[in-house]
Amino acid sequence: MILLEAYKLFASEPYDQVTFSDLERVTKLSRGAILYHVSKKDALFREVIERYVFERNSLQSLVEKNPTMGLKSFILAFLDASKAMKDEMKDLGILNVNMAMFNVECAAFFFSPKMKERAKEWIDNEMEVWKRIFNNAIESKEIKADTDVSLMASLFQDLCLGNSYHGVVFPKGQDLNMLKKELNVLYDMVKA
Repeated sequence: MILLEAYKLFASEPYDQVTFSDLERVTKLSRGAILYHVSKKDALFREVIERYVFERNSLQSLVEKNPTMGLKSFILAFLDASKAMKDEMKDLGILNVNMAMFNVECAAFFFSPKMKERAKEWIDNEMEVWKRIFNNAIESKEIKADTDVSLMASLFQDLCLGNSYHGVVFPKGQDLNMLKKELNVLYDMVKA
């Protein structure tokens, strides 16, 4: 509960303006109860970044359910997970999950000294997931055998990240229907 409420605060207010009084107000816990779980605001912020920026947005959880998943199945699973997260955040009062993430990420790059390295590690791991999916699709003959795996993985990843960033400016966040159309255009380029 503390992490979620902290995420909502950091998503809507600048990091340096969020106080323990704010946390007390939104969690309805005493400062002592909050400090029992987290010793400092920066430690809480690092936990929020890890959970809500990196873990919740990881493609790894999708392939853990089906390690041999093909590309089309992966695209559909990714879109379903994105919709589920949008719906969950909407139920929590966050209408634009992309803006919330952008706010937290910007603060993290400014206030968290290791954010750049952690973000690079996350991007590299995500790229490896895309490559694994493309290799699975080649092995199952779902896509063309001569597909440039690194290039297509990069295109798919950049499209997904770009669409998410683009969603920052719209009241309801990214347009998942448009993302589906765009992903399908790329898929049609490589399908067997």
